[in-house]
Amino acid sequence: MCKEIDEFLKERDLGKSILQLQRETEKMSAVHDLAAKQFLSLERELTEFSGDQNSKRHATDEIIRKSNQLKQQSYKHTISLKEKYTQRCREKDNAEEAFNNAKQSVTVKTKDLDKIERVKEKAFETMEQADQSYKSSIEALENTRTQWEKDMENTCSEFEHLEEARIELLRDLIWKCTNIDSQTCVDHDQCAENVRQMLELCDIDKELHDFIDKNKTGSERPAEVFYENYYAKKGSSGHDQTRQNDKTTLSRRPPERIPQDLPKQPRVRPPPARPIEQPKATERITTKEQCLISFDDDITSSGYSSISDVRPKRGPNITESGYSDVHDVIPERAQGRIQRPYTSKSPSEHNVQVGEVVEIVREMPGNSVQIMKNGRIGIIPKQCIQMMAYV
Repeated sequence: MCKEIDEFLKERDLGKSILQLQRETEKMSAVHDLAAKQFLSLERELTEFSGDQNSKRHATDEIIRKSNQLKQQSYKHTISLKEKYTQRCREKDNAEEAFNNAKQSVTVKTKDLDKIERVKEKAFETMEQADQSYKSSIEALENTRTQWEKDMENTCSEFEHLEEARIELLRDLIWKCTNIDSQTCVDHDQCAENVRQMLELCDIDKELHDFIDKNKTGSERPAEVFYENYYAKKGSSGHDQTRQNDKTTLSRRPPERIPQDLPKQPRVRPPPARPIEQPKATERITTKEQCLISFDDDITSSGYSSISDVRPKRGPNITESGYSDVHDVIPERAQGRIQRPYTSKSPSEHNVQVGEVVEIVREMPGNSVQIMKNGRIGIIPKQCIQMMAYV
């Protein structure tokens, strides 16, 4: 029996809604799984790009480092040759001065003069060699400096390209991340909307009637079992027969008529529940109908309607006697908002405060109104209340 009921529930709208919820939940899981794979793909792309940038940066750093070291070494060598060249020039000048002094002296022998002259010539040759080396180092230093400048330009250009590529890739990846997040939210909301649409089709009365129609044992109540007099069939004394006939007559009274089910009213399905756009602060409500806002609308703070806004209303409440309950036949009543406070002066009146919303039962003679508040009916002056809407 439980298996049959389970299969029956799966065939009804509520069962379909539950199955739809299961399917949409699986879709939500697949959506999040797809988003995770996309995020992992973006992470791999970023890792590969970072590794490629590091290799290019290291190669460029190595080139400029070697060029800088070569320029520094060439500069130090040039400074050393310059000092050596300066020293040789001073030695050459001293040798010439010594030769001139010896040449003018009368005490210096010819042999010593020739020796001083050879020293002067050797100092001159040494100075010439130092001068040539110094000039060569200057040319080498200039070539090294020119190459270093080119390497610096290439390095700066390469770093600029690397930075442009990094900024462009990061911007593109962040953009893709936001797109994935937005698409995930859209798909997630669509799954929830599909469940809401299926729940809108669930009718409580239809579910109950379908269950009754499929599992009912009959369309009529079982017949009443009457008392059968044993002696009435065989015959007995007159007194006993009369007494038994009286009992039989009372017991065989036909049952009272069972009232038929009330006719069903045509059912009007409410419009689908959709996100309700909240009015902007700049919009002004001017018409009287817009000012009369119903307090029965249960709109959540997120802007979505509640399930009670689309839930089909139940039919008349049929009691065990076969008649509908008294609350099902109460006529439509209007709602009213209290504009002025009023304190009751008799047990038949009501205490009301400004801003309270009550139900208007009917208008009374003498400029009074009969209202219902907290399940109790009372009377208040008509000028204390403003008509709002029918419920």
